[in-house]
Amino acid sequence: STLTNPLDVVRIRLQNQTSGQQQYTGMVQGMGACWREEGMRGLTRGLYASWGRELTYSSARIGLYEPIRGFVDQAVGGESHGNSQEINPAVKFISAFLSGSIGSAVCNPCDLVKTRQQLPPAPAADASAATTVATSSNFRKHVVEVREIYASSGIKGFYRGWQATSARAAMLTSAQVGSYDSVKNNIAIPLLGFKDGVLLHLMTSSIAAVVTTTASNPFDVVKTRYMCDSTGRYTGVVDCAMITMKEGPSALLRGW
Repeated sequence: STLTNPLDVVRIRLQNQTSGQQQYTGMVQGMGACWREEGMRGLTRGLYASWGRELTYSSARIGLYEPIRGFVDQAVGGESHGNSQEINPAVKFISAFLSGSIGSAVCNPCDLVKTRQQLPPAPAADASAATTVATSSNFRKHVVEVREIYASSGIKGFYRGWQATSARAAMLTSAQVGSYDSVKNNIAIPLLGFKDGVLLHLMTSSIAAVVTTTASNPFDVVKTRYMCDSTGRYTGVVDCAMITMKEGPSALLRGW
């Protein structure tokens, strides 16, 4: 999460843009604009919440995958006895879908704070306030964000958009863990003759990354926009999805 946070900041900002607002035109331009306007502090926005998210969400969705896979395999009458190469790929995708859903339910508060913190800072009313905002630490900004969410909506405010988060996490984990496991153990090793090692892991990881990003990006756009909506533009997750789709297919792949 530390290494990818700058990319995550740009992704969030690209996904939150509507057709009439194009402050950022792409990954490279967005990274440069963020650096010029906010420096390193801008590229590390949301980092503390990102750490919390990874410690909960990623730990749960990846750590639960194999136990759930074993349970599902037994439930459908599989006879793999824990051998990944003999487990049906459908079982792997279903198991990853379930582990992602459970993990996202745990991490939604951290995900909400992270997503909001990675937006561009709102313009201050005067110069002194702008200086205070620019120089305040990222940790202090996280504390302020948490207080504001709780003050406005209570505990339920931290679970805003959990439906979109859960759907996105289920699709992401199913595509990521399911495709990685299937490509590695059902195709690369038995059919293509690859040996276990760095080349195998890098190849299967790269394929899984492209599959994951493409499958989850539409859900990611909706989740980002709904979580960052502070004006009441969207009445719910479904409404956000419908309005986004009106912008065309490219809107759902923004930040890809």
